[in-house]
Order: sequence, then C-alpha cells, then structure tokens
Amino acid sequence: MQLLTGQEAHEHTTADMSVDEIKAELTQAASQGSPIVGGTNPHQDAGNGLSGRHAYMVTYNSETNQVTLTNPNKPGRHGATEPGDRQQRPLDGNNDGSFVMSLEKFKENFRAFHSTAQPAKAKVASTSENKDS
Repeated sequence: MQLLTGQEAHEHTTADMSVDEIKAELTQAASQGSPIVGGTNPHQDAGNGLSGRHAYMVTYNSETNQVTLTNPNKPGRHGATEPGDRQQRPLDGNNDGSFVMSLEKFKENFRAFHSTAQPAKAKVASTSENKDS
C-alpha cells in the first residue's frame, strides 16, 4: 500500500481485536479518506465464496455497521468473485465482485486489514497521555 499511496500502512489483526475495536479503526480510516484493504484467512475456502489469502477493497458504512467488500478480480476470471448460493450465483444477484458483510462476519473471515490512517488506538493513547501532563 505504501508504494501506491506514499504513506505508511498500518496492519490491524482482527483476531486480536473486538468488533468495537474493528469498528473504531474502520471509522478512523474512513474519516481520514484512507484506502482500506482486507486480507482473508489463509485457509478461507469454506464454501462461502471468499478466496483464501486474497485481498479485497474495504469500504465501511457506519450507518449500517457493515462493510462493502470489492474483489479486484474480474468476474469469471478466477472462479467466484463474491459469496454465492449453492449454484455459485452471487447472493446479491449481481456478479460485480462487490458485496456487503456485517462486522462480525468480517472479523470471522478476514485475518487482517490495512490502512494508511493513524490508528484510533494511538489517538486514544495520546489523548490520555496529554491529560496526565
């Protein structure tokens, strides 16, 4: 990501975070206009249409508390590009590589996400440090 943006990227490992912490980091990144990329778990092939060890563009919607994920692969080029039913038809009816997922499902299916935003945790820590001074 640094090669594309010129800015340092921060990794957030979802297994080490609560859903509220993920929400805070995604909100922080979205408020700063930071690109967000999520990576699926290495052994993801659980029949849910997500590719293991694969990157997806992430957009967070704080109003719905959901993420929209976009697969950079073109439909049909590398198999399924988004979660589908048993016949591999996209659940949203549109095979465009974009689909919506709850934060809970995001935590369950994605190993980590990266953004160029200053981490929300660092902001909270620096705020509390300033109060002690």
